[in-house]
Amino acid sequence: MTTDHDPPPHAVAAERVLGSLETDRDRGLSGAEASKRFAERGANELEEPPPAPLWRKLLKQFSELVIWILIVAAVLAGILGEWPDTLAILAIVLINGTLGFFQEERAERSGRFRRAI
Repeated sequence: MTTDHDPPPHAVAAERVLGSLETDRDRGLSGAEASKRFAERGANELEEPPPAPLWRKLLKQFSELVIWILIVAAVLAGILGEWPDTLAILAIVLINGTLGFFQEERAERSGRFRRAI
């Protein structure tokens, strides 16, 4: 439809776009033409992006500012020799990240299941 020299469809007058698509503003495509185009080009659908790898989803759980503040607090507690505090803070961060990861994974699987139905 367009070449390197043609402007994109959104920058062209509606009548010109309709003419280049061989369709009518009021009636649209005929059933036969729609079937023909479907057979030639496939469904008018966007491809679903591939899912993010699990390791990236897990690391995403540790990208919040509050989590980084807790990690800094754990490092400072470790530097000061407060090992019980260091371990408690790190345990909280790890539990939070793990629970968030599994909750997000379950929600995503639920969404994929609903789309498949």
